[in-house]
Amino acid sequence: FFMLTQALNYWHSRNKNFGVTASSKTLFSMVSEPAKIGLGKFGLIPDGLIYGVFTGHLASAGLMVVKLKDGVLKSLYASTRNSDKEHLREYKNYPLYVLPGSLLNRLAQWVHIALFGFLFGEVGLIAVGFLGLSRRIVMQPLNILSTSFAQVYYQRLTEKSGDALRGFYFKMLGVFSGISVFIIAVVWILPDETMSFLFGEEWSGIMTYLRILVFWFTANFTVGSLAFILHRLQKQKMMFALDLTHFLLVAFAMLLAYILDYDILQVLTAFVAAKVLYLLLNIIVTINALNQQLEE
Repeated sequence: FFMLTQALNYWHSRNKNFGVTASSKTLFSMVSEPAKIGLGKFGLIPDGLIYGVFTGHLASAGLMVVKLKDGVLKSLYASTRNSDKEHLREYKNYPLYVLPGSLLNRLAQWVHIALFGFLFGEVGLIAVGFLGLSRRIVMQPLNILSTSFAQVYYQRLTEKSGDALRGFYFKMLGVFSGISVFIIAVVWILPDETMSFLFGEEWSGIMTYLRILVFWFTANFTVGSLAFILHRLQKQKMMFALDLTHFLLVAFAMLLAYILDYDILQVLTAFVAAKVLYLLLNIIVTINALNQQLEE
C-alpha cells in the first residue's frame, strides 16, 4: 500500500491535485495513530504498531483512488487495449524498477530497527527508543516541510528542461543545504539536559544520540526533497540501483561495525555515516544525470 500511495501521489501531483495529496497524508496520521493506540489497548503489542501503519496506508491510498477523475481508469485500460505500444515502452520502467525500488528504499529506512534489536538485545531497544524520539522531534517536522515543498516541486519539474532544470536543482540544493547547516548548528549548541527537561529524566542522554543522528536527518531532508528529479529525467533503472545500494550499504555498515566489536554508539555512527554516504552519492549521480541530459 505504501508503493501504491507513492504512485498515486505522483499522479495527483502531476495533475496539480495538491489538495488530494495533502488530505491523504493528513488522513494517514488520523487513521494510523488512533489505530496504534486502540490496538495496543486491545493487547496487540507490538503488532498493533504495524497494523496501525498498514491501516493508515490503506486509508491514504483509498482516498487517492476515490479522487481519481471520472474516466481515468477507463482511459488507461482503453489505451492498453488499443495497444499503445509506444507509451507502454516509454513508461514500462516505472512498474519494473520504481515499485521494487520503493520497497528497497523502505527496507533501507527501517532495517536498522531490526538490527539494533537483533544485535544488541535490550540495550539495542533502548537505543531504538532514543532514535524514535529523535525522529519525532527533528526528522518529522523536516519531513512535513519537505513533503509540502515536494508537492509543488514535482509539478514544477515537468515544466522545466535543459539548463533551466539543472539550475533549479542547484538553487534548491543550496537552499535546503543552508537550512540543514542551521539545524545541525542548533542541535550541537543545545545543552545536554534539553531533552530530559522537555520529556523527563527517562530521556536523559538522548542528546548524545541526536547529535549523531542530526547529520542523517538533515542530509535526508536535503536530498529527499529533490530526489524526484530523477523521475523527470526518466532514470528509473538508476533509481533502482541507488535504492539497492542504499539498503546494502546500511546493512553492511551496521554488521561490519558490530563484527569489529564497536559499542552501540559507534554502530550508530557507522549507520549514520552509511546514510550520509548514500545521500551524497545520490547528489553526485543526479548532477551527472543532469549534465548528461544537457549533452544529449
